[in-house]
Amino acid sequence: MRFDDLELVRFRWSGAGLETATAANRFGHHKHHLSGARADSDTNGDICSGKDQWFRDLELTDCSDLWAVLCGWHLEGLVHIIMKTTGLLGGSFNPAHGAHRSISLFAMQELALDELWWLVSPGNPLKEGSKDMAPLSARLASAQKMARRSAIRPTAIEQTLGTRYTYDTLKALIRRYPKRQFIWIMGADNLAQFHRWKDWRKIARLLPIAVIARPGYDDDAFAAPAMAWLRRSVQPGSQRMNWTNWSTPALAFLRYRPDPRSATAIRMARPHWHKKYANHCVRDAVTRKLLCQTD
Repeated sequence: MRFDDLELVRFRWSGAGLETATAANRFGHHKHHLSGARADSDTNGDICSGKDQWFRDLELTDCSDLWAVLCGWHLEGLVHIIMKTTGLLGGSFNPAHGAHRSISLFAMQELALDELWWLVSPGNPLKEGSKDMAPLSARLASAQKMARRSAIRPTAIEQTLGTRYTYDTLKALIRRYPKRQFIWIMGADNLAQFHRWKDWRKIARLLPIAVIARPGYDDDAFAAPAMAWLRRSVQPGSQRMNWTNWSTPALAFLRYRPDPRSATAIRMARPHWHKKYANHCVRDAVTRKLLCQTD
């Protein structure tokens, strides 16, 4: 990203040091020491005048905040601010449950994510023929309910994009949301069968991957064919918050306490769980489109 792209014009550095807790807190886990920039009034006006889009994109409240950020960070830091770090967790969410939420919140903390998107799949190619797959709108509604009061964003965007396979979805998301930096998140059970996914090597080259340990699947995951190819790409756990700087393929393991809750158990106990969402509409948290169940 060049300075031209950011429309930064005529700003002047000074020697005074400036530390802004407000700015550091506003932008999450990336706390920076502002290197000390001060502008004259006409420079301030050049950047702030007519820059409403800056406030929307950077989630700032006034021009002084914007100026502190633009002057205080080096370009790499500014890129981190503009690029929202976003985790992607795909699945059927049939239904979404407490383990999905707890694992997601854990991953957000460990990876210093701004948001985490649940990609509620219209249909998993590896689960074709499943007789207990609830309608997409019901699964999205259950995900919305489970994600309340968090930075988790359930979405059925794959239906909007018209993509069937993960690699195609990820490519489309990167094109559609250039101001976001994505990381793919999956459980160890998915890593164990990752070699069965279409274009799985391309997925690994496209985005960094975080694998969450799952009881009973870790041994299979480490012995999986995909792991033989990815083994040299495993990053130290201590570097997990630096994933935005990794060169792909890159893989990190996140150790999480066992959580026995599962969608399978819920379906066995309540096979008609989705009926309560009949004739129910839910708004997609990412696309803002309304999805309704009429059956």
